[in-house]
Amino acid sequence: MKNILLALTACLIVLSSCEYFEAQESTLKVQSTEIPEIKFPSVLVQGDNPAFVTVGGAYEDAGAMATLGAEDISDDMVVTSDVDPSNVGVYSVTYSVETTNALGQTSAATATRFVAVRHAAGPGPTLAGNYSSTSTSFGGASFGQTMTVTDNGDGYYSATDVYAHPNADQPANFYDLGNSDVVIEPRTTAQTIFGLAMIGTVTADPGVSLNMNITFPAIGFSTVKPWEKQ
Repeated sequence: MKNILLALTACLIVLSSCEYFEAQESTLKVQSTEIPEIKFPSVLVQGDNPAFVTVGGAYEDAGAMATLGAEDISDDMVVTSDVDPSNVGVYSVTYSVETTNALGQTSAATATRFVAVRHAAGPGPTLAGNYSSTSTSFGGASFGQTMTVTDNGDGYYSATDVYAHPNADQPANFYDLGNSDVVIEPRTTAQTIFGLAMIGTVTADPGVSLNMNITFPAIGFSTVKPWEKQ
């Protein structure tokens, strides 16, 4: 019993020597990093696209607007053009802009206007309608292909398939410049099935047939795809 009393006394002495126990103060610090807003540029062509001009006339480009979010950055835009109003043909005006975001990443935007310089006589009879063509696959089998040509006005047409091949439906646009000059709108590598830039002309017999004379300049390959009016 004496030993128990001594132990209790010792505990009371220890406790009486301290007013209270205080836990160590700790502060949780959260580091916040502001995430920069990432914007991408865009280019919007102003005015008509395609645009038309009579050979020998004057061409004044309507321009384009480049934006980065709500900011107008048209002053940073680079414009390249091969338009020659003194010669019949289909030309292009390209508008491009490049920006660098807060992360140091570069982004670019590009837009193109096509300009058709045509004969004074203007477009001939409409070439719109449904056409058919028989083509041969790479394996040697024959297939009947169909194409629909839509008249968009001013001698500007869109076709659902100009290549006439069962494994390569290729839509395209073309222009009737008058005097039997019909030109296919150039297609970039990103716009073709084969990944090759495409140009060409059309031999047109209104109401009868359209022969698509297609060339892929990068490989020096040319072919003629015949279409008969249905």
